[in-house]
Amino acid sequence: RYRLLVENAGDGIIIAQDSTVLFANRRATQMAGLEDPGEVTGRSMLEFIHPEDHALVLDRHVRRLRGEDVPSTYPLRMLRVDGTSFWTQLNAVKIEWKGRTATLNFIRDVSEQKRFEEQLAAAERLRSIGTLAGGIAHDFNNILMGIQGNVSLLLLQLDRASPLRARLEDIEHCVESGAELSARILGFAQ
Repeated sequence: RYRLLVENAGDGIIIAQDSTVLFANRRATQMAGLEDPGEVTGRSMLEFIHPEDHALVLDRHVRRLRGEDVPSTYPLRMLRVDGTSFWTQLNAVKIEWKGRTATLNFIRDVSEQKRFEEQLAAAERLRSIGTLAGGIAHDFNNILMGIQGNVSLLLLQLDRASPLRARLEDIEHCVESGAELSARILGFAQ
């Protein structure tokens, strides 16, 4: 009855003792990219863990076996036999196995959740950039309107024959170009 539950569990289940895998259920075997649980047992658990996470996992495994209080659940990257990595959530507890201390490890593949979180974070960054761009465009537009207002007042006061008129009209054209740029920035922000 219990073997049926363990073998059909949606999470990988591994028993490790002295860093060696003593038992792996079907799901853990599939996660490793293998067919037969016998291909997993007898191997070092570190073979299935991303090299950058070796120190963390080994430290927690050894400390857990000594009876120290360490987090039982944490994320880590694991490896398939083909070398591809994937994110998991590990839940490890200390047990007695055949008269010796071991760990019972439940492994959940959270790759899809990680991908979703990364996409969400990217969307948040884009939203922040859009908000920043919109704020800059509005501030820039306000500056341009101040320049435009002063140029318009000066043009009203100047004689049509004044040599400064052409320069003020050039400033007006630059303000119009700036307003078009500001509109494009607002379009990007949206």
